[in-house]
Amino acid sequence: LFRSRSKATAAATKLPLLKGRSGIADTLSFFFGGATGSVYSANDEGDCVEVFKASDSIKGLFLREEKSIVVILTENMLLSQHTISPDGSLSLISEAKLSGKSFAEDVVWMSHGCLATVANENILRMWDMEMEDNYALMLTGLPGIENQEVIQCVSYNANKGTLVVGTSLGHVVMWQYKGSSDADDVRRGDGASCWETLAPSQVEGSVLQIRCGSTKNLIAINSTLGVQILSENVMNSHFHDQVSAVQVAPSQLKIVCLQTGVVHDLKTDIHVKGIYVTKAHTTVWNGKKVVVYDVPQDKPMIRATGAFSCESMSIVVSEQTLYSIEGDKIQIRNFQGIIKQSLQFVEMEGLPVVLSAAKSLLAVGTTNGVIKMWDIAKREARPHYTPKNVQEHVPNFAGMTSLCSNAVGNRISFLVNQIENLKSLPSSKVFVWDVEADLVLSFDFLSGTCDDSGASGGRSMAGPLDPICD
Repeated sequence: LFRSRSKATAAATKLPLLKGRSGIADTLSFFFGGATGSVYSANDEGDCVEVFKASDSIKGLFLREEKSIVVILTENMLLSQHTISPDGSLSLISEAKLSGKSFAEDVVWMSHGCLATVANENILRMWDMEMEDNYALMLTGLPGIENQEVIQCVSYNANKGTLVVGTSLGHVVMWQYKGSSDADDVRRGDGASCWETLAPSQVEGSVLQIRCGSTKNLIAINSTLGVQILSENVMNSHFHDQVSAVQVAPSQLKIVCLQTGVVHDLKTDIHVKGIYVTKAHTTVWNGKKVVVYDVPQDKPMIRATGAFSCESMSIVVSEQTLYSIEGDKIQIRNFQGIIKQSLQFVEMEGLPVVLSAAKSLLAVGTTNGVIKMWDIAKREARPHYTPKNVQEHVPNFAGMTSLCSNAVGNRISFLVNQIENLKSLPSSKVFVWDVEADLVLSFDFLSGTCDDSGASGGRSMAGPLDPICD
């Protein structure tokens, strides 16, 4: 259990700096415990002293940094809390025997004083030290879970506020904390009602160990049949030209042609991370490969009409042409991947991040808040209208996240992130650039009000707008 503190941060958290032999407060200290039940305090000057002796071996050490408290859990489920003194010694403030089985197979510490323990039961026991309360999250009644199934391991993703457990029959069950807007701020008092159960996943073998990744939404699993890595997939969907496509599995789509009622089940050979449909074609991609399928409106028959390598996560399709964001340019390709034209951006415009195609127009938004348009009706794309920098109309602009043109290309709607409390957060507003009048208007879904204060000309957004998507 490490503590790395400067004088400033120690003062801010009220966490005392430990002093070594030299009498100078150190910046790196740690506690460790072992099989004999002893807990030691040590620092980077080589000082090491026993600060606590438990009656059984140490199962876990946890730091409540904001309160300068060390929490100790022993193998026989004895839980104790200790304040930290400047010399590194511990002072006992509470001690309790946790109910349930007399041992813990796995244990995980969550923010602000909450502990979850696993003891080969069909429940996950939760211990709230702040509110001096306890409750349980149950496997009973979850889809696919059998009566004899028990939890064998647990992990916690502090960035997302998600608890993940592995079971004896190979299920991975997750609970998402929903009682707070901050995933790392697990407030006390609401108990089990604060957690929302997510759909279980199935892996091969019995799950022995499970750990959440820190950044890429990965879960590592050690089972009786080997090591597996699960990746979180956001299910994609798209609707266009009276055709709807919904991802129902990592490599499977359900496509519905609304005009004819024909339903297609498409199984592809890639893990789909993006979908775009037109009246006659469905395009899927995974960031490395693009596959285009011919999807008839009148008969349940699908065939691949093109597949090629392409490192892009933003793709739109118009007629027989595919437009993809690849680095600092837009590549215009046919369905076999052959590049017909490249659209370039100058440095002051930034890099392309979002794009939209509507009939004969292509609109692109950049990292610097510039919207550029091209006429794509002819063989080569040609610039259409003067580029617009919308950043000056959006306070605390932190990036464009979505963009859509209406059918005739005279209104461009876009969504952004804005800086709030030093964080980049999705804005509650939808913005619309009126191309012909050169106005940037907005509607705030949080307050339910229109705003054209960022534009000149005095026009209100209260009147009807042309459709911004078909």
